[in-house]
Amino acid sequence: MKFLARQECRCRSTIASLLSIEHSRLNPLLFPLSRLSSLISSLLALLLFALFLLPTPLCPPAHAAIAQPDRTPLTLELLQDRLRNLIQSEGVPTVDLHGLVIDLRPENGDFRNQFYRLIQSQIQRPGTPVGLDLSYSLIQGEFQVSQLGLRAPLYGEALSPIFTPTEQEQLQRDRRRLSRLGTLSKSLLATPNPDSQAASPQITVFRGPLRLIQTRFAGVADFTNTFFLNRLEAQRAQFLQVADWSLARFSQPTNFAGAVFVKEARFRSSIFFSKVGFDQVQFQSDVNFQSSEFQATANFNRSVFQKTANFSRIEWEGNADFAQTRWQAPVFFSRSTFSRALFLADAVFEKAAMFREVRFSLPVNLRGATISERADFGYAGFARGAYLNVPGLRFDSDQSRLSAILDKLGATSRCLRCKAMRTCCANW
Repeated sequence: MKFLARQECRCRSTIASLLSIEHSRLNPLLFPLSRLSSLISSLLALLLFALFLLPTPLCPPAHAAIAQPDRTPLTLELLQDRLRNLIQSEGVPTVDLHGLVIDLRPENGDFRNQFYRLIQSQIQRPGTPVGLDLSYSLIQGEFQVSQLGLRAPLYGEALSPIFTPTEQEQLQRDRRRLSRLGTLSKSLLATPNPDSQAASPQITVFRGPLRLIQTRFAGVADFTNTFFLNRLEAQRAQFLQVADWSLARFSQPTNFAGAVFVKEARFRSSIFFSKVGFDQVQFQSDVNFQSSEFQATANFNRSVFQKTANFSRIEWEGNADFAQTRWQAPVFFSRSTFSRALFLADAVFEKAAMFREVRFSLPVNLRGATISERADFGYAGFARGAYLNVPGLRFDSDQSRLSAILDKLGATSRCLRCKAMRTCCANW
């Protein structure tokens, strides 16, 4: 509005100047003509002012160009139509439910039951696995993936013939692993549990690809105890409530890049058989990966951990990339095993970082990292050729320290590859 006012003033001034010049050339006897000119100047000024105002309603505001498109509410009729007309996504038949508002709240119970039943009947059909695309959708209420998958015994019973030979091999691989763990657990028990064989544990199996790109979960997201036999894509997904992925298995590459976890993120005792991406993720509350397994590369590059992070008792069989991460609360890697390299270059630890009783097989890259409180490597074990690579390591306060137990680490020269650091670590 200030801009329009300035334009109006300029127009009035310009016209008035022109008319005053013309007026000086006129005969004083033509005074009525001067009044007519004044009237014309006022009309011209109003006309110009109106021209500035007219385009305003025709031009959308700047923010409209970047606004999110309106989501369409998912009705039972629309759901049935999408189930009848599958799309092809990367060669896989897929139920297309992207860009929708999916109301699974208790007050919409009839639709919620139909939603799970109809989709489950579609994706459980024998033959080629069917994918599910929920990208860009808003899911209201609790989302339970167990209502969509197929229940299968973890061991003992025969697998359903619905699974392809490749899928059966993936499940059998997990069965063999569980069998070994079960045998070990029994050998450690002084008295066997008579109820241990009462019921065969089961797991939910999701056969097709699952796309959750920029999906917004307004309620609890429950993905527990699920075996994802195909790829899972959750880039920039938003989890506004608790997101529980405990006891999940991820057979194919998994991607959570750029996701936001507002409440607690639970990945306890999960297994990633292929590479997984958690790069640039915002963990705004507690995160728990305790007792999980990463059998391939795990990328947490540039992620932010605002609350306590539990990475204890984890088997890292591939490279673990935590470069440029920011830890605003304590982090626990205690009793974990790193079979490959651990990258912590340029990471910032604002609180304590616990690496007690960790086993390292390859060098640990702490180049350029920042420690504000304490990094504790007490009782850590280093294989031959493993060491802490610490050039450029920074301590931000007088309380900062790098502590460990020498007799467990071995020779300092083998564990620290920076001579200057040996003089800085007074607690060694």
